[in-house]
Formats: sequence, structure tokens, C-alpha cells
Amino acid sequence: MLLDDRIYFYDGSKGTMFIQSGFKDFPEALVLTYPDVVYELAKSYVDVGCDFIQTNTFGANGHTLTLNNLANRQKEIITKAFELASKAASEREGCNVVFSIGSIGKLMKPAGDMDFDEAYSLFYTMADYAFSAGARIFHLETFTDLYEMKVAVLALKDLSEQRETKLTIYATVAFEENGRTLMGNTPEECAKLLSKLGVNALGANCSFGAEKMMPIIERMARSTNLPILAKPNCGLPKNVDGQIVFEQSPEEFANECLALAKAGAQIIGGCCGTTPLHIQEMIRVLSEEQEKGILPIKRAEYVEEKVVYKNPMVCYHKEWDEDSLYDLAYDISDDDENDLVCIYGNDGKNMANAVAVLQRILKKEVIIACNNAEGYEEAIRRAPNLPNIYLTTDFDKSEMDKIIKIAEKYGVKIIEGEL
Repeated sequence: MLLDDRIYFYDGSKGTMFIQSGFKDFPEALVLTYPDVVYELAKSYVDVGCDFIQTNTFGANGHTLTLNNLANRQKEIITKAFELASKAASEREGCNVVFSIGSIGKLMKPAGDMDFDEAYSLFYTMADYAFSAGARIFHLETFTDLYEMKVAVLALKDLSEQRETKLTIYATVAFEENGRTLMGNTPEECAKLLSKLGVNALGANCSFGAEKMMPIIERMARSTNLPILAKPNCGLPKNVDGQIVFEQSPEEFANECLALAKAGAQIIGGCCGTTPLHIQEMIRVLSEEQEKGILPIKRAEYVEEKVVYKNPMVCYHKEWDEDSLYDLAYDISDDDENDLVCIYGNDGKNMANAVAVLQRILKKEVIIACNNAEGYEEAIRRAPNLPNIYLTTDFDKSEMDKIIKIAEKYGVKIIEGEL
């Protein structure tokens, strides 16, 4: 979905409204047990003028549903959720349904025990059911690990390719008070990697209120040319008699969202604590500014910084166990001659793990060299980042077309040289 040159209005919280209405069950199950409640909430956001409303599917992945004894009803939940949101959106022309996908609820390796294959399967299955239900716009939201976000984007990209249908992908990250994600990713790192992966809009959601989110949005806007999406909380929560309460008024929330728009956000809504009243006031304030011709703010075009590479230090490593890789990383860290490290191998999975280990220790860029195109692609997909391709002089040139397509697909660079 292409965006026009204007501010787009997103919906607000669902969980807050469910809790206020006395529902304490697993939220995603409400589409089956209380479908009218889910529909009326979605319609309340449509009625105040939202351009986008979400499905009630944030935690409808196989892992979370299993924990809630609903694994065998995943397709039913996803299908019903999309049906309810679509029914609500149809009440106003121009309102679009966005399929919500949250993080799995498990940590990726090495912090946790979830590997690439498990995460990919969970995301792909969820998205495939959503596609069959009619979803074409997806929002990956509240992710705290850029690696997990990367896996989710790849699952959606693969689904798009296999279904031969263009999907719109929005991706937003949750940040800590220190301006990094839980796994330590900066706003700049998130914006740059997500841009290379080819999402349609990126930004931040949840985390904190709009005032504290503003510097995050500014930093992301300076690191990409893509539209910026912001869904802040309703200020900071307070504990009142054992209940989490958000006390920011609709007027305060709307004025802070205006500052977000001036910081570069083009798609703006609300997260925890926001209600239809908050979103209604936000739309009123932002619409007035749009009519004056003040919004959206024209951002300076982002131009990727040109990197001058020194000759890489080549590490052909036959021992792929983690202890050996850590030893290698610490040996390399003592070398100040090179700011670029190249890991050479034939197996993409081993190379991806090597990149992950080395990148955790080193402050140098780690790139990959391989003697086959399939190995390159598997390493790029499985690595936590997007390592650039290093072509050696003995690389089989007949595979060059494949390499170029891989580089274009994942937004990585091809570097040529001698080993």
C-alpha cells in the first residue's frame, strides 16, 4: 500500500479497553467468546476517523496459544479476528485492516532457546493463516530483539513470494529507557536493517509516552527514507491500588503526538492506555495542522554513509563449536590492523553462527565468503544481522547472477578482493 503525502491515523489500545470492560481472559480468545465486544471496539476506532485498525491477534502465534490451551484453534482465531476487523473497517471508506503480529514470547538464541527455524515456522504459519483470511497489510510490533524481527520479516517476504502477492509490512520496535531495545539494538541499527529488508514503514511502539519516544523517532527518521510509524503509550503508567493506570488526558496525548509528527512520524496512533477518546483528539489536532500545511514534515533524504574497507582479515575456520569461535573472536580483538573480519566457509548455517558469535565480541564488521551461492544466502538469512558478501578471486563467476540477486534481495553489498 503506497502512502500519500499526509499524516495517517492509526488506532489505539485494545487491551486497555478490554480490561476496563472487565475482561481478564486471554485477549485473543475474545474473538471467539465475545466477538461483539471485539467488533464494537474496532468500530469505535473506525468511527473516530482512523485510517488503520488492527486485528486482535497480537499473541496469536503457536507458542503463546499453546500456553493458553488454544493451539488447535489458531486458524479459527485468526480468521475470526480478521473477519471482525474487516466488518468494522467496512463502515467507513478508506479504513484499512492491519494484521497484528507480536513477538513470540521466547528469547532467541543465545539469550534464550528459540532458534531461527522455530521462530520462522511460528511466524510463517501465523501469517499464512492471516493471508488465507484476507490480510494484505501486516504490522510486526513491540519487538525487543532485532534478530527476531528480521526472522518475522523474512517469513512475510517468503509468503509474499510464494503466494505471488505483494504484502505491505510495517515494523515497529519497543525501546528501553536507555534508548536501546532489550537486546541492545539502537534506533539507527533497527532503521537501517529494516530498510535493507524492504519493509514499507518502520518505527517504534509501546515503550513509553510520546514525549520520551520523540528522540527515538528523530534518530530513526535520520537513518531511513521510509515512512516512520509511531504508536506511543498514554504517558507513563502508575500503580493505583494494585491496578496499572495511565493518567494522560486525550489533550495531552494529542499535543505530544503533534511533536512526534514534527519529528518525522507519518503514521501515528496509540498503544497501552490509549482509548478511542485519545485517538479522536489526536486526529483532531493533527488534522488541523495538516489543513494549515504544516504537516507532514519534509525530511532530509537519508544517504547511506560510504565505508572505505581495509583488506579483511580472513578466518577460514574448520572448528565451528562456540568455544572455538569465542577463542577466535578474542584472538582477533587484539588485532588493530584490520577493521573488517571475513569468515570463510562452505556451510551457511555454520557461517551464520560464526557471524553471530564474532559480532557479539568484536567491534569490527564481520563479512562472509563462500564458494557457493546457496551458502551465502543461508548465512545471510540466519545471521542476526545482514553480513555483506565478500567474493574471492576464485569464486565461480557462473554463479554471479545468483549472487547479485541475493545481494539485491537482502540489501547487502558485494565486495571483491583477494584472500
